[in-house]
Order: sequence, then C-alpha cells, then structure tokens
Amino acid sequence: MGAADGSVIGLTKLVDAGLPSVRWNLVIVSDGYQASEMAQFATDAQAVVDRLFLEPPFDQPELACAINVYRLDVTSTDSGADKPNCDDGAGTNTFVNTYFDATFCSGGDTQRALGGNNALAQDTVEAWLPEWHQILVVVNDPERGGTGGSVGWTSNSSADWREIFIHELGHSAFGLADEYDYGGPDSFDDGEPAEPNVTIDSNPATVKWSSLVTAGPADPTRSNPDCTATDPGPSPVATGIVGTFEGAKYSHCGAFRPVWNCMMRDTGAPFCPVCTQTILDTMAPFALPAPSGDVTLATSIVDFNDVPTDLTVVRAARFDVDNCFAITLQAITTPTAPFALESGAVTVASPAGPTPWPAYFWFRMTAGAVGPVPSQVVTLRCLETGEDFIVTLTGNVVTRPTVATQLVFDKSGSMLDVTDEGRTKEQVLKDAATVFTNLLWDDNGIGINAYDQDSHPIMDVQTAGAPGDGLGRDAAAAAIAAHTSNPSGLTAIGDGIALAKTKLDTAPGVWDTKAMIVLTDGIETADLRVADVADSVVNQQVFAIGLGTAEQIRPATLDALTNGTGGYLLMTGNLSTDETFLLEKYYIQILAGVNNNELVLDPEGWARVGVIERIPFHVTSSDVEITAMVLARPANYLTMALEAPDGSTVAIGNPSLLGRITPQTIYMRAGLPLLAGGAPAHNGRWHLLLTIHPEFWRQTTAAGNSIPKNVGPGIHYSASVAAYSNLRMAAAVHQSSHEPGATLTIRAILTEYGAPFRGTANVKADMTRPDGTMTTIVLFPIASEPGVFETAKTAAQSGIYRFRIRASGRTVREQPFTREALRTAAVWHGGDRPGDGGGGQPNGGHGTGGSREWCALLRCILGSGVLSDEFIKRLAGLGIDVARLRKCVELLCHDTRGGSSCAECDEARRQLVELAQLLR
Repeated sequence: MGAADGSVIGLTKLVDAGLPSVRWNLVIVSDGYQASEMAQFATDAQAVVDRLFLEPPFDQPELACAINVYRLDVTSTDSGADKPNCDDGAGTNTFVNTYFDATFCSGGDTQRALGGNNALAQDTVEAWLPEWHQILVVVNDPERGGTGGSVGWTSNSSADWREIFIHELGHSAFGLADEYDYGGPDSFDDGEPAEPNVTIDSNPATVKWSSLVTAGPADPTRSNPDCTATDPGPSPVATGIVGTFEGAKYSHCGAFRPVWNCMMRDTGAPFCPVCTQTILDTMAPFALPAPSGDVTLATSIVDFNDVPTDLTVVRAARFDVDNCFAITLQAITTPTAPFALESGAVTVASPAGPTPWPAYFWFRMTAGAVGPVPSQVVTLRCLETGEDFIVTLTGNVVTRPTVATQLVFDKSGSMLDVTDEGRTKEQVLKDAATVFTNLLWDDNGIGINAYDQDSHPIMDVQTAGAPGDGLGRDAAAAAIAAHTSNPSGLTAIGDGIALAKTKLDTAPGVWDTKAMIVLTDGIETADLRVADVADSVVNQQVFAIGLGTAEQIRPATLDALTNGTGGYLLMTGNLSTDETFLLEKYYIQILAGVNNNELVLDPEGWARVGVIERIPFHVTSSDVEITAMVLARPANYLTMALEAPDGSTVAIGNPSLLGRITPQTIYMRAGLPLLAGGAPAHNGRWHLLLTIHPEFWRQTTAAGNSIPKNVGPGIHYSASVAAYSNLRMAAAVHQSSHEPGATLTIRAILTEYGAPFRGTANVKADMTRPDGTMTTIVLFPIASEPGVFETAKTAAQSGIYRFRIRASGRTVREQPFTREALRTAAVWHGGDRPGDGGGGQPNGGHGTGGSREWCALLRCILGSGVLSDEFIKRLAGLGIDVARLRKCVELLCHDTRGGSSCAECDEARRQLVELAQLLR
C-alpha cells in the first residue's frame, strides 16, 4: 500500500485568484479512486469548491479573491479506504490498496477518524505545487469520516461530507479546536488550550475573545448542569451571541466555547464570530483590498477591422479593475447600425483572476458594404464609481471571397449499381450532393449539370441564399432530388466538364473563385474525353471524385487534370457498410477547400438518448470563423451546441451565429470572438456538444410515429469543424507512377498569415491500404523548407490508398491547434500502359498489348457458333442489334488511332457496353 498502488495524473487549477506566489493555495487530492472513477473525483472536487465559497466568511469577495484552488488527480489500484478493527468496536478488518493508504480509525480508537500517509501527500503535492498552503485528501468511500491536521481528510459519500471538509479545514488551515464535548474526560484539566476558540476562562470579561463578547456579564454565559453528559440546553441567549458556554475540547465541563453552536461543534452550523475572525486574520496577507474605485478603460477604441461582408462579429471595450468586487457598466448612449450593443445596456462584471482583472462591455457589428465604416462614440458608465468612459467604435468591411461551384454528375447506367454499403451509387451521390448544398455559404454560387454519352444542363449558377428564399440553394436541392441516371447511358466525362466550364464562364455575377466538382464512377466510354477538354479549364479549380475502384475509374487522366488546376482527386473504392459518410466527407473536404477553410477535426461516433457527446477541438487566435457540422441519418433528431473554453454553452439559436438543421445536416457557423457566457470566446479548447433531442424523440413516439429503422439505440454521425483561418495546411499525395510499386510522397505545408509556420508541429497520416488495413506514418520536417513536412511510402498493393493527414502542435503564441485533410492515391496493374486500359483511351484503348486480346475476345464472342440464334433473338428483344455490334467491333479493332468516330457506330458502341454488362 502506497505510491506503488496508483499513479499521479496531473494538476488542474479550479479557481484562479492570481499567481500562487501571492495567493493562499488549497490543493484537493484524490485517494481511493480508480482510473475509471476520476471523472467522479473531478465532480467531487468541484462540489467542494462550490460549497466552500458559499460558507461565510469564504463568501466575502475579499476572501474569495485570496484563494487559489487546485485539483491533483491521483489514481489508486482499489476504491475506498482501509477499515481495520477499531477500539470503539467498529471496523470490518478489510483492507484495500490506495496511493495514500487512506484508513479509518487512523488513531486506533475512533472509527470516524479517517487519515492516511500525510508525508506522502505533502511530498506529492510539493512536486507539483511548491507554494501550497493546505492539502485536502478526498477519499472515495461511502462511510462518513475525516480528520484535520497538516493534511485534511474526508470521505465523499455522507450527506454532510462537504461540510466535514470545511470543518476539517478549520483545524488544518486555521488552528481551530473541536468545540464538541464528547470523546474525552468529563472535566477538562489540561490547562489553557492554544486554539483561539476554546478556553478554561469562564469569565466573558476576561476571556481571550472578550473583544467579541456580546452576551451579558453572567460567568459563564451557560454552565453545564451535568458534567456526565452534553448540556441539553436551551441556550440562555439568542443564536450567534458570543459569551462563554461550557462544554468543548472533548469535555462536558471545564472547557468553554464562544457560542452555543458553531461549525467546529456541528457541521450544520456556521462559523462563530471568533472562528470567523481567526480565518480573516489568517487570510489577511493574501486578501485583496476593498474597492478602490480604480477602474481603467484599457481599450478606448473598439476596432472591427477587416470584417468580411455579411459576417457578424462581436468585440469588446476592456476595462482593468483593481478591486475584488463586481462592477456594473451601463451604456449611457446607444450605437446605431451597423453597430449594436451585444451585451444589453447594462453589464455586471465579476472578479476573474488576479488584479487588475478584466471587465468587458460587448458590441456587435454586422458587415455591410465594402469600405470604411463611419466611427461612432458611445458613453459607458461604471455605476459603482460614477465615472463615465468614452468608447469609439470603428470598422472596415472587406470583400469575402465568393465562390461559384458547378457540380457535375455522372448519370451513366452503372450509377444504378448497388454498393456494398447498400445504396445505389446514384443515391450515394444525391445524399452527398445534398449535404454539400446544405452547407454552402449563403453568398456562394451553385450550378449543376450531368453527363452520360452527352452533356445535360440542369441549372445555371445562382447565388445560394438562405434556405426557403427560393434562390440557388433551394433550386439545387430540388434538382438533386429529381436527378436520375440513364440505364443505358455511357460515360463521356469530357462532355460534362466542357458544359461545366461554359456554365462557369457565363455565370451571372462577380465571383472571386470558380470551381467544378466532377463525379464519375467509371472509365470513359464515349466522346468527349477528359484529354479533349483538359487544356480549357486551367482558369478554374477542378476537383474530381471517383466513386469506385482504381480499375473502374482509371484515375490517371483525372489526377493529371485536377493537379493542373489547384484541385485534387479523391477516390472512394468500394463503399463498405461502415463508410456511410465517406462521399459526404469528400464533398465537405472540397467545400472547405474552395472557401479557404481548414478542417480542424473530422471524427465519427454514435449519438444516444440521454447522453451528451463531447467532441473537443482547438481554436487559435489566427482563426476568424468556425463552422461545426454534423452529418447524420436523420440529423433533425439531434441537437447540438458549442461549449467555449471557459465552460459556457453557446446554443444553436444564439443571435451572434448562424445555426441550421436539415434532415441531413446540423451546423453552427460563427465569427470569432464569439460572446459566450458574457466573456470573449476565441482561442482555447472548445467542445461540440451533441445528443439526441429528447423532446423531438418524445413527440415522435407520443404521436405514434415509428423511429426510423437506422436509429435504433443511437444515431450514427460524422462531425467536422472547419475554420476560416490564417493558419493553413496544404496537403498533397504525389506518386511516381500508377503501377504497383510506385512511391507515394505525402506532403503537408503549414503557413500562418501567409508566411512559413514558426510554431511547433507534429504531422502524421493515417493510411488505409486497399485491403482495408491501416497504419499511421510520420511526416518529417524538411530542414531547408520551414513549415514543410514529408514522407514516402511504397504502394505495393493494387488499389486505392486513402490518407487522413493530421497536423497538431502549438502556434508561436503557444496556442494548441489541429488541422486535417483527406487525400487519396491509386495504383493498378496497367496504370502506366495506355494500351492495357490505363491511360484513359476508349474502352481500354488500342494499339498494343491488351487491346489485341480484347479485340480477339470480342470477335470470338460475336463470331459464329458462340451466340445461339435463340440468344440473338433475346438480345434483339432487349434492343441490342448484334449485326451492328459486329460491324462496330471490326471498325474499332481496325482503328489504330484509338477509336472510331463513324456516326452509325455511336449507338452500337452503347450497345456493346450493355452487352458487356449482361455478360458480366
């Protein structure tokens, strides 16, 4: 039993009144808590803090501002405390293994005397906080007990255990004696006690606390009529009257206490005036002075500098307050649009941290037209001092880059295939595109077109607008819902790209960036081809998503196309049952990219009824705006909020942010800093809070409606946080070839405010191989290139490699950060040999190698003796003309240029693909 039976986890500051060198420092330590029970200790420690500062005199601001409180987390092998047989007849003679050897009956004669290894407790705290003044060990045991001394001890489960702590603190920190009269001799005979709250002097006029006496001259104020028992009373004076009352220091007679009842006699009573004065005297060197009226305006100009159009941000006038009481700030004048009061006309600011502590009065600005905003003057008054302060509001609005995005959908026949995940490829596309549309910024543009063997316009680029206003977002949602694939459609990717380029080139309005997102699930089987249009899209960002395996989509051409435009290619492989959100996440990744946002994190999980999921993420002062997004089926069963670093909660309906809920998505978008709990919320550790909405659940079941089958006991979700930020990570995967054995170079570049990153960072990549196995690889910093991290891996397996590239570290301001990016690479046999179908040629290409085998196979299949007359008739009934197929095969297999352009073979080429599908 001892330090071998557990471990020290770390120190947390629960109450920050200032530097430990100038404050009185209380450390609350755990014993008898197993590792799985440390959350309970955190709750218990906070309960101690909350109770302490409700107890007079600790509720006085001067005293509260004198005390720092820390929590030292220490695990134990077992729960509880030792309970040896005790002289008073109690105890169960049971023993457990705990770090500080907590033990009831610690003195050998009284079971409730709970103590432990004081020296080890002091040494352990000393290692973490040399400036400590008092240690309290909280023991995880249901039996009531405690002791005072150099270290205070209390168990955590009796109804009054928090009061026991305060009682024991009276012993340990302030040298107060027990005022109860049992446990010792009937008559006290040890001479004058050293403690300030007990005495053998019965005379109120001469007693050591005579200056506080408020009782009459009776000597004593109350004597015990029976020295063999506790005086039953009643008290001859009113509650709280100070005099001399017989019975104290474990004796019924001979020792006297100041009042009839006190915290040091009964944990249900408050400290008496004598104990209170002792506490105040002890704490005086650490307490701050009473209010001095020293309230100073630290920021006379509140500058809303470089706020992007349509973004609402909040900023504050800061005051430095050099006292220990709350102050009240009132707006005597009110600003007009685009400025407004964020906090209301009156703000009460309470002491926070060391003096001078900051107080804030908050203003809001909603950015309108681009350019300088005329300044305004606001008068604020401190009601406690009567002093007026003049605050000037200034601002400047800048254009936020706007993006027009054209979605390009594959509608070939193979989009009707069912994935391993259970949906058709078409439905996967529609679900993912709907999410993209839901999450668009209101000032973004959205357009849609599709392709099979031809291009198909669906909607021209329109401004997205808010949901329900009838603009582009609503039109896109309706178009996506109505999108259908062509069962006999071929794949002419170039046609889709060419139409998308035309739509973007002619898009009405002014757009800072134009991008297209091309989705395909197969190789090219019709003109136009990617190679025919690649040179025409160099003025636009092109992103491509391959919905399928490397062999199915032959990504070499798309990869080269996107890399030349600043976009990139993402590939899914075969969607499995646990990859419900993969395509949606790809669209979110691309959405973040076209809007200059950075992914901060991207986890998945399960939301459950009655459980709040807490998803942590870091925000830095370089971040301007955050968007917290959740994908779910169904999302409108969920509710979410943000928890700021100080623990305050920001609801989705907060007027300073944009919050929206759809059946597929729920998200909150906020400019920074965000007002949370009356204080600025910007850099620090935030949490995304998520749970199933209990009222929605109750109403659904009460109305007799069934819960969707995919909900069950919980809802599968994917959560993402993106930041519009000056801290950026550019990620890429380069490959030496498209054949197995290629070298994959994973590269990440960190920048801050456009310059190479100067903080500290670790960069890793979670690599999922084609066979589904995963490994984590480290990207190493390049000494000659600040902010650049890189590593290389060999792609030995054929197929798609997926990478989740993760950076974490601290900025030059010592602020934690994370960044994430998704990238893919692919290799397959024949990837570098166009003649074998790897280079994007029609139907696998022509010339040498595998094309000859394909031509021979097709000629064999369509030759005499293979297809029976009955089968040919059945094919004819399906609309397939075998005679024209034979002619087309001969033309194609003799066309060494890589494909025939004869008009009569266009339909036959389509039928050839259908035949191949039938024969699979």
